[in-house]
Amino acid sequence: MLDVNPLSPVGLFVEDLEFIHYFLYYLHYGEDIVLSGEGQKHAIRNEKQAARFDDEQVTVLGEDGIARPIREEANRFLRQMESFYEELESDKALASIQYQKDKIAVPGNRYADRIRREYEEDYLEKGLALARHYAGILTEAK
Repeated sequence: MLDVNPLSPVGLFVEDLEFIHYFLYYLHYGEDIVLSGEGQKHAIRNEKQAARFDDEQVTVLGEDGIARPIREEANRFLRQMESFYEELESDKALASIQYQKDKIAVPGNRYADRIRREYEEDYLEKGLALARHYAGILTEAK
């Protein structure tokens, strides 16, 4: 699942788009992931858990079915991606993965944290003002 990022005028930062590219490439050329019926249920549960805000409290089920903190599992997956791209000697991919790891590792660095800080007081009004601002930027660019 991919959410629109209100911190970007176009809804997505180029760094995240690059990571999506490397992520999809990794999934395509990496080892096949075969999920049992129970594994599919775990994946759906994990997706719902990942959407929760407070990642200090969020757990997801690992491949072994054991619940672990989401940061731990995200880092485990990113390390697997790193190993794949280290073999390919892809510095750009490794830099992209590091960018994602930094968002997880540094408290308050996730987009959700930044949005909460900046819009907590009046989310709706500030969000509408930002949308109008971006609309003006995009309209002027034409």
